[in-house]
Amino acid sequence: MNRLIEEKREELEHICRRRNVRRMELVGSAAGPAFDLEHSDLDFLVSFQELGAGEYPDAYFGLLEDLQRCFSAR
Repeated sequence: MNRLIEEKREELEHICRRRNVRRMELVGSAAGPAFDLEHSDLDFLVSFQELGAGEYPDAYFGLLEDLQRCFSAR
């Protein structure tokens, strides 16, 4: 597993619960040995729990903001 993700695991679990994320997968270069902390980005594939029609935008953009905050403080 990616060391950076492992270091942030508890915070990610909290974010996922708060944003109604059912499943989150790390994909792309960060999921393999080609990951370079200085030059690579983090790509996630996410599925949300079933939400009301108007709740998806808040869940998505809230998740985006939370992830940016989580990983900007390296």
